[in-house]
Amino acid sequence: MKQKRIACILFFFCLMVAALFLVNWDVFHFSEIFQISRTFSGEIDDKGEKILIDDLVLKTGSYMVTLTGESTGPENVYIIRQDDNSVISDRIPEGKFAIREIIEIKDTIDRIQTLVDFASGSSSLTIDQIDFKSGHAVYKESILRHAVISLLLILAFLIIFLRIFYRALYCRIFKNLSQPEAERVLLFLILLTILVSIPFFNQNYVFTNDGYYHMIRIEGIKESLSAGQIPAWIHLFVLNDYGYGEGFYYPDLFLYLPAVIRLLGFSVLTTYKLFIAICNFLSFLSMYFAVRGMTKSLYAGLLSAMLYAFAAYRLIDIYYRGAVGEVLSFIFIPFVFWGIYEIYRGDCRKWWLITIGYTGLIFSHMISLAIAGAATLVFVLLHISRTLKNRQIRIAWLKAFMASMALSAIFWLPMIEQLIKNDVIGDVLYSTVSYTIDSERLLSVSDLFVGFAPWDRVKPFLGYPLLFVIFIGIGARLVEIRRKSTDLHLSNYLFFFGLLAAFMSTALFPWQWFAWFYNRIQFPWRMLVLATPLLAASGGILYDSIFEKNERTIFLAALFCFCAAVTIPFFHEVLTNRIFQGSGFRLENNRIMGAKYLPIRADKEFVDKNRNTVLSSDSSFHNEQYDRSGLNFSVDFLMSPADDQKVTVEIPLLYYYGYQAKLTNSDGKEIPLEVYQGPHGLTTVDIQGVNEGKIQVFYEKTILQKIAEGITFLSVVFILAAVIRKKKSDERTIEKD
Repeated sequence: MKQKRIACILFFFCLMVAALFLVNWDVFHFSEIFQISRTFSGEIDDKGEKILIDDLVLKTGSYMVTLTGESTGPENVYIIRQDDNSVISDRIPEGKFAIREIIEIKDTIDRIQTLVDFASGSSSLTIDQIDFKSGHAVYKESILRHAVISLLLILAFLIIFLRIFYRALYCRIFKNLSQPEAERVLLFLILLTILVSIPFFNQNYVFTNDGYYHMIRIEGIKESLSAGQIPAWIHLFVLNDYGYGEGFYYPDLFLYLPAVIRLLGFSVLTTYKLFIAICNFLSFLSMYFAVRGMTKSLYAGLLSAMLYAFAAYRLIDIYYRGAVGEVLSFIFIPFVFWGIYEIYRGDCRKWWLITIGYTGLIFSHMISLAIAGAATLVFVLLHISRTLKNRQIRIAWLKAFMASMALSAIFWLPMIEQLIKNDVIGDVLYSTVSYTIDSERLLSVSDLFVGFAPWDRVKPFLGYPLLFVIFIGIGARLVEIRRKSTDLHLSNYLFFFGLLAAFMSTALFPWQWFAWFYNRIQFPWRMLVLATPLLAASGGILYDSIFEKNERTIFLAALFCFCAAVTIPFFHEVLTNRIFQGSGFRLENNRIMGAKYLPIRADKEFVDKNRNTVLSSDSSFHNEQYDRSGLNFSVDFLMSPADDQKVTVEIPLLYYYGYQAKLTNSDGKEIPLEVYQGPHGLTTVDIQGVNEGKIQVFYEKTILQKIAEGITFLSVVFILAAVIRKKKSDERTIEKD
C-alpha cells in the first residue's frame, strides 16, 4: 500500500513537471506581428520612403523578418533600418511576395524601422503583414508571464496534491472551503465561468462597442503605474503620453487588476479576457452568496447564479457592448439587495453588506450607481413609516452610507475638486439636455420580450432564461403553489421590482416625467442592469420553493442544459460576426471615445498632431531641448521678446488641477510659476523678464487629494482591525462553549 502511494506521488510529480514544460517551452521565443494592410498607388501617393513600423525595440538575438504583400512594379524597395543606419535593403519582387530576412541584433536597439521606398512608376504596392520572430531572445515580459503561469500551475497542483494525498492537512488549511459541499459549489461556479467565457477561448479579438476603449484605459493605468503614478488619476499612453485625467471622473479602481496583469507580461487582449472571466466568476459568486444568505438554501443560490450567468443582458454587456463598468456592477448589485433584505428583516448588524455593494458600485460605474441609488430610494420611500419608526434601521443606513463615503473618498473628493477647478468637455454629473426624450433609445415590449436577436438591432433583450423565469413566475402565482414560505414572499418582492425595472426600459414608462434621470443614464434599457439580478434571484428562489428536495437536483441539471442550449445561438452570432484576427492587435493611443474628459479648450486632433511641440506666443522662442518622463516635462529655451513682454508658453501636457511649474533662469535661480489651462487645453505658464532657462512642469497631489487618500486608507485600516477583532472574539466564544 505504501509503495503504491509512493508511486502515485511520483506519477503526480512527473505530471506536474510535464505540465510546467508544456507552458514554458517557449519562454525565450519572440514573435511580434504587425498587421500593416497599407496600399500605395502611383496615382495617389508620391514616390519615396514610407515608414511602416517605427521605433520597434528589439533585444539581443537573431530574428527572422517576414514581409508579405503584393507589388505590380519592379522598382519598389524594402528597408530595415537600425538607428538610422540601413541594415537590410533590397528590391521587392513583382506579384505576391513573402520576403524573409535574418537580422542580427548584438545590443538592445531602441529603434528598428521598417520602410518601403515606393517607386511612383509602380501602379500599386500592398504590404499586408510584417513579422519579427526569434527562437532565442530574452524579454522581461516573457519571463514574468511564464513565471506567473508556472507559479499558478504549481499552486493548483499543490492544492490537488494535498486534497488527494494529505486530506487532513488540506482540511486544516482550507477549513470550510474543504467541505464537499463548498467544493461542489466552487466547481459549479467555475464551470459556469468557463461556459460563458467560451467566445474568449481563442487568440482573436472579440469586437465590442466599448471594449477597445476600456483596453486603452487599462493600458493607460499600466503605463502610469510603471511611471510611479499612484493613484493613476491621470493616464499615460493616451494621446501620446499627454496625460488624460480620466481617472478623476470615471472610477477605475478595479482596472488596476488587469493593469497589474499587463505589467506581468500578458498581452492586452489576454489581460482583458482574463479580467472579464474573473468578473464573471465574482458575479456568480456574489449572486450565490446573496441568495443563499437570504434563503439559507444552497439550491436557490446555485439556481440564481446559473440564471445570472446565462442572462442575456449580462452577456450583451460582455460580448456586444463591452460595457466593463456594468459588468463590474453585476458583482455588487446582489450585495445591495441582500443588505436591504437583512436590515428590514431585523438584522441591522449586516449593514456592511450595503457598504460592500455601494462602495463597489462607486468604484465601478457611476450610472449603475445612480440606477441602484434610485431603486434604493424608491424602496425606502415605500417603507418610510417603518424606517422612521425603527431607530436601528436608521442607524444601519447611516453606518452604511458613512462607511461607503469614507472608503470611496479617494475617488469622489478628487473628482469634485477637478469639477470645481477645471472645466472639461463632457457633462460629468449633469445633463445639458435634461428635458429631451429620444424615443429611439426606448425599447418596445416586443424588443424586450425576445429570446434572442442579432445585435445589428442594437437593442438589448431579456433572453430565454429570464423569460422562462417571468412566464413560470406568473404561472406559479396564478395557481396554488405546493409550498408556501417566507422565501416565496421574498421571490415575489424581487420579481415585482425586477419586472418594474424591465418595464422602465420600454416606451410604456412615462419617461417625460423623469427626463433628467433619463438623460443621465443615457440609455433607458440600462435599467436591465437592475432587472437582471433581481429576476435571476427571484427565479432561483421561486424554483427552489416549487420543487421538493428530491426533485431539485434533477431540475438544476435540466435548467442548466436549457440555459446552455438557448445560449448557443448567442455565442454562434458572436463567433461568426464579432471575431477579428488577434495577431498583430495593437492599441491606438488616440482613440478615446468622445474625449469628454479632455480640458474644455483641448482638441484631440490637435494634440495628436502636436506631439512634443512646445507652443509659445513669442515667435523668437526656441526649444533647445526637452525631456518627457511620465507627468513631468522640461524644456530648455532661448528667446528674445520685444520690450520685456509677457510670453505665454504651452507645455504638451493636458491641464488638470494639480500641475506645478518652476523656471530656472541662466543664473540657476528657481522661480515658481502659476499653471493654468491654456488656449489649447494644455498646461500653460507665463514668463516675463527671463530670456533663457529651463521650464519644468510636473504633477503634484493637491492637499484635498492627500486628505482623500488618508480618509480611505484609515477607513480600510479601521475595517480590517474591526474584522480581525470580531474574528478573535468569535474564536474565544467558540473555545468557551
